[in-house]
Amino acid sequence: MPDRPWQLAASKKARIEVEYSARGAFTGNRIQLGWQPVSLIPEAVALARKSGVAVVFVNQVTGEEMDRDNYALPGDQDALVEAVAAANPNTVVVLNTGGAVRMPWLSRVKGVVQMWYPGSAAGTGIASVLFGDAEPGGRLPVSFLADESQGVRPYRGGGTVRYDEGVMVGYRYLQQQGQKPLFPFGYGLSYTTYSYSDIAVRTAARGDEAAQVSVRVKNTGARADSTVVQVYSAQAPAVKLVGYVRVQLAQGEERVVTVPVERRLLSTWDEKTSQWLAPKGNVTLKVGPNSADLPLAKEVQF
Repeated sequence: MPDRPWQLAASKKARIEVEYSARGAFTGNRIQLGWQPVSLIPEAVALARKSGVAVVFVNQVTGEEMDRDNYALPGDQDALVEAVAAANPNTVVVLNTGGAVRMPWLSRVKGVVQMWYPGSAAGTGIASVLFGDAEPGGRLPVSFLADESQGVRPYRGGGTVRYDEGVMVGYRYLQQQGQKPLFPFGYGLSYTTYSYSDIAVRTAARGDEAAQVSVRVKNTGARADSTVVQVYSAQAPAVKLVGYVRVQLAQGEERVVTVPVERRLLSTWDEKTSQWLAPKGNVTLKVGPNSADLPLAKEVQF
């Protein structure tokens, strides 16, 4: 699939050749060919110039047998965002996609909202977020990579897929390899800001709970909102999510939040004995708003 549209000259024939494979197809062979006689970008730019705020919705259809070989938005959607952002400095992009996409225009827009595939109430929900009636309270469950050079590449040709990264999957693989994603695992902004301080850790002697991590969280912004306090164990060369709690705070409010940490999440799997091995010795626990921003740390003895 091309990552940009083809430009065809009027009244001139063009030969289109498509190479494809039917291996692994569940629903049979099919090819879809679409065309757009006139670009709609100039019309969008004209509307953006006379608007106070421009909201651009872009999408990417995802489903069975629709694997991607790049992170580009299909068609001319990147060109659409670039043109609208050039015409209106208050441009917000809404991503109606099933996963990460490249954002070459990111530095030229005021904001990006990842709406995923939200279902039948999508219009009402995203309108509430854009107008500020509801907060964009989600946090990324995956890393958004900067480009195709990052992350695991399990298929390198030859008809064989190799998963040899071990337990260093997702955001842990990126940290192990020193790769900085566009947006890290756990990332998400809201309509206010928060500060974290006074970390404390209390270990548990028995049961499934290994520890309780407490931290003081303060809403330092101008409105009530919520944040997700995330706790990670620092297991070189990467961190690992071991607990999280969402907390709702009024403007200026601060509260001590306690996050329980399960013993299994701190443990490692031993293939020889087929059991989880609890940590012994010193373990560093870190707290922050996402996997790449962990300002507080505390070493605890198990």
